[in-house]
Amino acid sequence: MSQPLLTVSIPTYNREYHLDRQLDWAVRSIAGRWEQVELIVSDNGSRDNTSGVCERWKQQTHGQLRVFRHPRNLGLALNALHCIQQANGQYVWLISDDDEIVDGTFDWVLQTLSNSKELSFIHLNGMMKEKKGKIALESVYSFKRDRYENPGIFLFQECLRQSIFSIGLTGSIYRSQIVKTALERWPGMKDNLAFPVFLAGYAASRGGMLVRAEPSWAFIDGTTSFKSMWPVVDFYLLPEVYIKLINEGYQEEFMRARILSNLNFIRFMLKFPIQFLKSIKLYLKALRLKRVS
Repeated sequence: MSQPLLTVSIPTYNREYHLDRQLDWAVRSIAGRWEQVELIVSDNGSRDNTSGVCERWKQQTHGQLRVFRHPRNLGLALNALHCIQQANGQYVWLISDDDEIVDGTFDWVLQTLSNSKELSFIHLNGMMKEKKGKIALESVYSFKRDRYENPGIFLFQECLRQSIFSIGLTGSIYRSQIVKTALERWPGMKDNLAFPVFLAGYAASRGGMLVRAEPSWAFIDGTTSFKSMWPVVDFYLLPEVYIKLINEGYQEEFMRARILSNLNFIRFMLKFPIQFLKSIKLYLKALRLKRVS
């Protein structure tokens, strides 16, 4: 059997309703092109009817859906990284179970991957919607047309400069072998919820990066449970990622500016004292990085 072009992988945990909708989208989008696309679900030890949803879709796809079930909740990072390790496709697209993919995006992705041999990373512009469907933010990035650079370091830095919002699971499509190497490059990524930023930055530094200007997916506000953790991500986990990306060819002065751009520690210190203490050494290291002259 020839290698699939793309692996679509959905990490999930206790969200049977969202998963059912996402699998319905995925199967309709694949539309029988199973020789090109592999579909995976990685169940993080769900206690609801997630296993029943997976079994039903496995039957409907005549066994094409591959399902992995962990005996317990390993956390989002380990579950998502497991998706990458199990991917057989040339490229891997991790999709959150609750994000909405804009019509036409899947076909655009397949066509783009089929026509290019130099891509290491595709980055999809996003939007934000309210729970009732009203658009709250039409476009994360201000790009008016698609952008391509090889290597993609400066283009990725421009995406970071405009917004960190889209650099998550659903907006990123990686060349599989490159991100599998990234897992070896930084094993500690499994303990960092900002791991998608490192994966994206690493992939962009290893070859061609393409940003699709047209908004291609929507984050539905209010469906995630990580909002309360954002100060930890912002003040501690992201700075750790930025330091790691310097080793992958990113500019010290740019990363220094990113790390030191938000030094209002009061809320972070009071709510997450342990992570605050751990973050101090990262900021001291950032202060020693090269300053823009």
